[in-house]
Amino acid sequence: MESMVTILDEAVGNVTQALESRGFMNNALIVFTSDNGGAQSSGANNSPLRGSKGTLFEGGTRVPGFAYSQNLLQYRAYVNQALIHAVDWFPTLISAAEGTPDVGIDGIDQWETIRSNATTNRTEMVYNIDDLGGHSAIRVGDYKLIRGKHGHFSGWYPLYSNGSYQAIETAHGHTGHHAMLFNLKAQHYDIVTQLQHRLQYYRHTAVPVQNPSADDRSDPQNYGGYWSPGWC
Repeated sequence: MESMVTILDEAVGNVTQALESRGFMNNALIVFTSDNGGAQSSGANNSPLRGSKGTLFEGGTRVPGFAYSQNLLQYRAYVNQALIHAVDWFPTLISAAEGTPDVGIDGIDQWETIRSNATTNRTEMVYNIDDLGGHSAIRVGDYKLIRGKHGHFSGWYPLYSNGSYQAIETAHGHTGHHAMLFNLKAQHYDIVTQLQHRLQYYRHTAVPVQNPSADDRSDPQNYGGYWSPGWC
């Protein structure tokens, strides 16, 4: 893991050095982010958040990230706690490049939120609707609803033990088809119902599920040692 971080740091340094040497850093925006939490089965740990890659808990879905620019950001060196979804990057980057995002796309323009620490316009988001896997989750405001299977590695795990990171399967794996509502002081079935209705709305507006198998034609041996698009 340490070697991976070292190589990543070196790669980012190479990119920024190339931009600097060509005079592009004055008008560049660098975004570092991820599409999911670390995989517990590969030695990652998302503590203190619950869960791993492949689950809908915060450890599997909430990721750190940063945006850096020498001249494009009005407000810098701060931690932004705004609700931002991965789909927001597309319209946000268009806006940062002084373009106009298309109306009706899934993402929300978060450029002002990032640039000047403004209030976000996002109040809800869908984590996933997977009718094949049998699980779904939605967040509205400070409430989050998870329905269906939890998935493997859905508990909390020790950071470091006996000289190695521990990947421990717990009894939380693949448990019931029931609803879990978070951030409540008491039981509120009315809120569960509201979020279920909202989740059902998104299910009706979603495109049909497509989950094709990996394509052997994308094997890196066919592309000089690199994975091509289509491997996932």
